[in-house]
Amino acid sequence: MNPHHIVAILKACLARGFVPPLYMCAVSVNGSVLTTRFAYTPDETEIKATLLTEHMSDGVYILPVNLMITDTRGEAARAVLQYDGWNFADLN
Repeated sequence: MNPHHIVAILKACLARGFVPPLYMCAVSVNGSVLTTRFAYTPDETEIKATLLTEHMSDGVYILPVNLMITDTRGEAARAVLQYDGWNFADLN
């Protein structure tokens, strides 16, 4: 998974009005799973990632990867990482 795509997805969620902390669950087509919490640092100048769980099938994530992102208000978005980038699947 390209970390630049993850950052872009999180920024897009914040632009949509999501309120941190954000929780992301990524599921690869091969069963690899990653859950992460993204929260502001105490001085609220940046968002820090905390790995919550991870399972890697065969040591890799195979694209496409589906991501569900939720916030503290219960808002949710679904994004899909593909070979050529990503998109919000819930907006299609």
